[in-house]
Amino acid sequence: MSTPPIIAIIPMKPLEESKSRLAPVLDRQQREALAFSMLRWVLQVSMASEVHQTWVVGGGRPVWELAEQEGASWRPDVSGELNSCLANEFKRSFEQEMAPLYLPADLPLLSLEELDGLAVKFGSGLEPIIAPDA
Repeated sequence: MSTPPIIAIIPMKPLEESKSRLAPVLDRQQREALAFSMLRWVLQVSMASEVHQTWVVGGGRPVWELAEQEGASWRPDVSGELNSCLANEFKRSFEQEMAPLYLPADLPLLSLEELDGLAVKFGSGLEPIIAPDA
């Protein structure tokens, strides 16, 4: 059996809801800009990696436009909750015989080498792959 293609799944909140724990030190526009910037970085790394496809789920129009600009696919988050969103997208990837990789949008230190390492190490079957946050 050949190795299934890996699909990076990046769930995203609407920008106005992002990074709310930073509200004491950053205003809403700064938090939105931070979340947008981190998503852009993660998308750029994902698109340059060995990952076959990148799906961004949720986040609204600005996120959709960024995903399109960076060459990723976008779809709305119909669940509004991270675990449900991931369950829906993992199911969708399994139906397409792809190995899902949950990739958080807020990994500013993510490197191409690390992502490709995950893809090589864990992309040997239809098991979910989760990128650690540290």
